[in-house]
Amino acid sequence: MMVRKLTFALLLTFFGLGLAAQEAGSTYRSFTPADQWEVGVDLGTPMIIGDIKADFPGFGGGLHVRKALAMCSLYALVACTVP
Repeated sequence: MMVRKLTFALLLTFFGLGLAAQEAGSTYRSFTPADQWEVGVDLGTPMIIGDIKADFPGFGGGLHVRKALAMCSLYALVACTVP
């Protein structure tokens, strides 16, 4: 019973702190720029799991480029390649 009371008290405390951390009347802002560019390099080893016996298959890699569109970074153009 004591554990339930402590858990409930902690949940209420975290809930109260979460409400206090929000400003009244604040509006949502995106923290990513609207015209953001992203370039990346992917490296790793492929994973093979199954009935086929696979020795060490080697390494794999790739490149990707992403450009956010308009005022919202929700839509983007993406180009990927695997050399």
